[in-house]
Amino acid sequence: MTVHRLVRIARFVLATSVLCGALQTIGAQASSGPLPATLYPARTKITYFPTLSNAQVDCQWGFDCVGGSGPALDPLFHSLTQDELHRTGGWGQEGSVNARDRLLLFFLFVSQYDAGMGPDSVPWNVEAFRDLRLTTHEYGYLRLAPAPHLLAGVGTGGVITRYLHTGVYDTLLLACWTGSMDVEALALYDHGASKERALALRDLVRQVRAALR
Repeated sequence: MTVHRLVRIARFVLATSVLCGALQTIGAQASSGPLPATLYPARTKITYFPTLSNAQVDCQWGFDCVGGSGPALDPLFHSLTQDELHRTGGWGQEGSVNARDRLLLFFLFVSQYDAGMGPDSVPWNVEAFRDLRLTTHEYGYLRLAPAPHLLAGVGTGGVITRYLHTGVYDTLLLACWTGSMDVEALALYDHGASKERALALRDLVRQVRAALR
């Protein structure tokens, strides 16, 4: 993924107060999400999206969209739209720590998918998981080792744990599926900030685990 696209992602969260029209359409609620503030660093500004349409997930997460709302252009984390992946609903939560000498962002999307089978005879949430894995591989994301345990106590499924260094921002990507659910999450922080990386990984793991409960 190019630095330009990562900056676009960062800019979305930092400019949410400006994009009030888009936020009103998805009913954003500050600090009222299912993930408590204790799962984020101190002084994190949290925004909860109780419902996200497929088009909103596409333009906030899956694709680079014109004006942040469409039409969809280049893939970011998905090459297939959520309609194509038969997503049936879900929610999201974002957190930002934005100070003069510190930038730390969290993104989490929880989606439910149709219980039927996709073209490869696997469930649709597994198709979404595979699409994320293939798309991020194309952008050069590398496997994170050792991989954190995300599915402990929630049953079987699949897990993605990856990272990307860009020279401006570094990112951690965690995703998993279980049942008909798919959870995809990202933390973005200043390049080379080892303390922020450790904090981001700790809290992102906790957020994903909590979202699965």
